[in-house]
Amino acid sequence: MAENNNETDKLLAIKEIIFGEQEKRYDNELAALKKQVEQNEKDNQQAFEKVKKELAETKNSLLTEIKGLESKLLSEVDALQKSKTDRVLLSKLFTDMVNKINDAG
Repeated sequence: MAENNNETDKLLAIKEIIFGEQEKRYDNELAALKKQVEQNEKDNQQAFEKVKKELAETKNSLLTEIKGLESKLLSEVDALQKSKTDRVLLSKLFTDMVNKINDAG
């Protein structure tokens, strides 16, 4: 068993000699890439939250503007209805007056 560990240690030492620097370089590059990916994820999340907030603000602004326009439209419709009613009433009064004149004459 001790002989087997000794051989394994020798193989690991040879592996370290042959591939050690390259393995360390790959490990460093992989760590740098992982760090960059984490930073990109963080940046993307922040950008998403910013856009989400701006979208909500735009939605609220549009809703407020729509409500104002709706209120203005209803006021205009109401004014037109009153104007129409006044014309109908005026027409009826003139008709009644003409009928009374005709009846009196």
